[in-house]
Amino acid sequence: MVTPATIEDVAELLREATTLRKPLTFRSGGTSLCGQAVSDSTLVDTRRNFKDLEVLDDGLRVRVGAGVTLARVNAHLARHGRRLGPDPTSAVACTIGGILANNSSGMLAGLEQTAYRTVESMVFVLPSGLVVDTADPSADITLRLEEPELTGGLHMLRKRLLANPEAVADIRRLFAMKNTMGYGINALLDFHRPVDIISHLLIGSEGTLGFIAEATFRTVPQARHLAAGLALFSDLDAAAGVAPLLVGHGFEAVELMDVASLRVARQARTAPLFLRGLDLTTQAALLVELHDVDEESLQRRAAEAAEVLAGLDVVDSVEMTTDPDRRSALVELRRGLYARVAGARASGTTTLLEDISVPLDHFQEMCHALDQLFTKHRYGVENVPIFAHARDGNIHFLLSERFDEAEGLLRFRKFTRDLVREVLRRGGVLKAEHGTGRAMAPFVRDQYGDELYEVMRAVKALFDPSGMLNPGVVITKDPDEHLRNLKLMPRIEQEVDNCIECGYCESVCPSRDLTLTPRQRIVLRREIAARHEDHDLLKQVAESYTYEAVETCAVDSMCSVACPLGIDTGTLVRRQRLEEIGAVERTTWLQAARSWGLFTRMGSRALTLAKSAAPSPTRPRT
Repeated sequence: MVTPATIEDVAELLREATTLRKPLTFRSGGTSLCGQAVSDSTLVDTRRNFKDLEVLDDGLRVRVGAGVTLARVNAHLARHGRRLGPDPTSAVACTIGGILANNSSGMLAGLEQTAYRTVESMVFVLPSGLVVDTADPSADITLRLEEPELTGGLHMLRKRLLANPEAVADIRRLFAMKNTMGYGINALLDFHRPVDIISHLLIGSEGTLGFIAEATFRTVPQARHLAAGLALFSDLDAAAGVAPLLVGHGFEAVELMDVASLRVARQARTAPLFLRGLDLTTQAALLVELHDVDEESLQRRAAEAAEVLAGLDVVDSVEMTTDPDRRSALVELRRGLYARVAGARASGTTTLLEDISVPLDHFQEMCHALDQLFTKHRYGVENVPIFAHARDGNIHFLLSERFDEAEGLLRFRKFTRDLVREVLRRGGVLKAEHGTGRAMAPFVRDQYGDELYEVMRAVKALFDPSGMLNPGVVITKDPDEHLRNLKLMPRIEQEVDNCIECGYCESVCPSRDLTLTPRQRIVLRREIAARHEDHDLLKQVAESYTYEAVETCAVDSMCSVACPLGIDTGTLVRRQRLEEIGAVERTTWLQAARSWGLFTRMGSRALTLAKSAAPSPTRPRT
């Protein structure tokens, strides 16, 4: 792993990797869910540096480095009543570099507030080592002069698409939904200058085309006045059927949660009392939110929304509320859902959070089809939570599988193939938010067809002709790429076993830039457990483990505050320290015992010799 400090360092790394044809992968917050940022070659850590942040024009714009977390950016913008458009729930851990690389969105972003739509300019590095600041008026000319093959090739691809009305129609249809599948070739239609096409192709490219060092965003208003409500329906089908109606009423968020999700969500400390007491059998819920910059406007909209909810055929409902505590309790049901659901998995299983997107008129049908797939492949409807950004037709579901068993791997292979068919036959997209990664790379051709897939392959070849940037991600020749290098979750110490490695803990860890973070300590324990027979590796790990993993932990329990599951890695470390102290004490006493044994034997021998040398005592006379 290398940790570049400057953009010049990155440029040199890219030039060297291109020359040596050595694979190179960028990694920042590490919150991606589809295998975008793992490598068995050179891993470039951009989390520690690239942390410049400058608020511009009283918050209307912000310039920010790739290593800055979303939460930090929004904290600086809050005083101006602004925020970034993308709003993934991993804000405390995910960085701007990852948001750009995955074209992140979230509950509120929709299509208009994604990274693609809100970036004004950026500074990037191409595989050739060329550094470009798109805010520079001469950037387009520089690109044409320095990268003639790239700019010329993109121009020809643009002409190729524009000459094909069917291809244009397919692109417009597929990118009218949330879509992070493959490359954002809509940029070839949306822009004509090479500098704009290149910068927007880099967004969502998952580090396979170049490196974005910093970006300037147009911000969006931070709503000061909020309301939320929850409607409970008899089952998933009923809730999914109502969702398009609610979308038409202008809610900023319409979030669906099935019964499996609700069972986990109600265990949160902040869960509403009415939900904790329900007998949950088949129910599903829709959480709706209103966001407004004007209090009077919000009150009016909340009253209208309450009437809408009252007119629905619901099992139970919570009226629209603007009370901060009650509203936050409702919103938190959905905001923290992924981590809680994943944390509830069976020990030893790996969780996979898939996300798809379908047109709203197929939303209910797709939810039903997913339940059928879970039953068909023996995952069990009750064991696979479904939750969705219903406003965008964006459905998430979480599978738990044992990938250390051949049966589990085969089942997942068959399920994925069926999933691809079911989504595509409804005109949907296989990846809506989380990026293609390795998880869906083998199915990019299925998604786009031969013509658009070849355009994407040509884009990769133009940017990265040596194929050394993040190989296997987005574009792959391996039909089983999604089945390789899957993360295993062997059982480890009870204190940390249900960790899902989301990385939320890292932002508050004092040792994160010194040695290991809580997540890394847990990952290391899992690697040790998984490779317990590799004695050479374990010996190498043992040489530095005590300092890196045990001695440098602050054991301040701040990780448990940031962790959605409340995991306190410090508890594990404290026990390890006690065990080490105990081991030292045992060793000391053992050595002492051995020494004492030798001493006693020597003492016994000495006494024996002394006895034999002494004159025999005479019996006293009587």
